[in-house]
Amino acid sequence: MKTTRNMLMVVMVMGLCVCGARAAMVLHSTMDDANVHRGATYPPPALSSTNGSFTIDDTAGTAENGTTSGPGQTEVQSSKTGKIGEAIDIVGYNGGYPVNYGNTNDHTAGQGYTVSIWINPSAINEARRIIDTGEARDSDGWSFNINRWNEAGGNSSRGPRIAAEDNGTVYALNWNGSHSADTWYNMVMVLDPNAVAGPGDTGRVIGYFNGVGSGTSGTDGNWNVNSPTNAYPSTVDFSQSSNMVLGQREEAPHTNEGYRNLLDDFAIWDEALTEGEARSLFTLADSTLNYNASQAQGLWDVLASGTPATIGSMEWSPTSGLSGNVGDVLDLGSGDFALVLDSNGNGVTTVSSSGPIPEPMTMLAVGMSFAGLGGYVRKRRRA
Repeated sequence: MKTTRNMLMVVMVMGLCVCGARAAMVLHSTMDDANVHRGATYPPPALSSTNGSFTIDDTAGTAENGTTSGPGQTEVQSSKTGKIGEAIDIVGYNGGYPVNYGNTNDHTAGQGYTVSIWINPSAINEARRIIDTGEARDSDGWSFNINRWNEAGGNSSRGPRIAAEDNGTVYALNWNGSHSADTWYNMVMVLDPNAVAGPGDTGRVIGYFNGVGSGTSGTDGNWNVNSPTNAYPSTVDFSQSSNMVLGQREEAPHTNEGYRNLLDDFAIWDEALTEGEARSLFTLADSTLNYNASQAQGLWDVLASGTPATIGSMEWSPTSGLSGNVGDVLDLGSGDFALVLDSNGNGVTTVSSSGPIPEPMTMLAVGMSFAGLGGYVRKRRRA
């Protein structure tokens, strides 16, 4: 029966998929023990950089791995309890780079770009650099902070912040909502060169904090613009010539800005994720599904391609007519779930093997409603 359902689903979506080649996830560090190693030895768990550097694998297929600092530098430990599986713990710092990815995965002018990471900071009232790509040194690049340092002297208590910079011009957003130490949060930065439709289009820096988005204005939810504007010319290139590092400013040594505590599930895409996709990085991980970024990507691909797939231990299929907010995970009961991915109710859903299987004519009728899925693919960069 399960094979029959799969065949029907494939028939149902044949001819409906109008998607072309999609941009891709270009980096994913799960921080899980299975993807952390010293030398050629896997896992082993509970590594510490005080006993020599270790590698944090990029599982997205690009092999752009992170390397922890060696003895005498920042201490980093693996095998900690993460939001999804295991996490790394930046225990202390002494001028080095806690995790160094090198000069990799630069932003390209006119192209979308998205970064996501889970953080669990030990403090929120100190200036702490979560990710940095050379903003301080080159006046180019981007960064994530847990609190913004006031260069005029002292901490400014500006809260979590994302910033992109080009030739000294900063496009930054601050989260002003509640947050606390020793708590897991998902931070997402989207650089969307096509965020606003109409004459004089400009790109927008868009932020998400535990699924709450800033919108293209930068002021939705509890966000505010922490620079003259979050609107950037779509031709701007935020690339840089220095390292991408976690837990410290790229311009070392700035030990007063070292991040401490847990980091998990770090991912980068060379596209601007839609609202539904960006929100689902939080909602999927925070649900009983507890999916990581690669599993989230798999669900988006199910809808974009119109092809059912097994993600985790569950079979997912494209669907339409879903209720709920964009990016919501819906618990359908009996072990089934759905994910809403756009404002038209398109998304993906599971159907347990014990659940009802629609008759072929019903499947055909449902399939006709999937004609709107092409709209999801065509509009996904502007959602």
